[in-house]
Amino acid sequence: RAIFLPQPILDFAGALLGKEFMLESLGLLVSLPGAEDQPRHPDALLYTEGTDRLLPPFAIAFALPLVPMDEVTGTTAFWRGSHRKPELSGPYDFAPVVQPGSGLLWDFRIFHGGLANRSDAPRPLIYSTLCREWWRETVSIEAKRYEKLVIAREVYEGLGRRLRQAGADPTDVDLL
Repeated sequence: RAIFLPQPILDFAGALLGKEFMLESLGLLVSLPGAEDQPRHPDALLYTEGTDRLLPPFAIAFALPLVPMDEVTGTTAFWRGSHRKPELSGPYDFAPVVQPGSGLLWDFRIFHGGLANRSDAPRPLIYSTLCREWWRETVSIEAKRYEKLVIAREVYEGLGRRLRQAGADPTDVDLL
């Protein structure tokens, strides 16, 4: 848990999403050598009428790279302020270099996209989705080669209550 959901991320999620937030998903994303730039996209929107920009966050993503994310391997580019002004267009304005041991955290509504992997090695990262207790992710029809990992109920139960309900009492840590 200390690797894929460190305490500062849990604290930040609690401040943004409320103390009853949940871990919605946890997984591994891999950008293969030769992968092209992703199109600009938000991870999810609640409403298409534009009311999303008025609401507080409902989900956040935390990404932890396992190799450097840079101009060769690619990184994640962001359009600052696009969660409030989705009509913003043009080139991205933030594409951080991120080393293993550091991470990225963003609101699901912000427009972003993975940049091309120009290296000869895969670019893996561990990700977590933290959300308000009522929200669940659905896969958009634009997602290509996207599969959720399905685990047996016994394995899920073995993760402990803290991973099944990440916003629970921080003193109740029965993991790993």
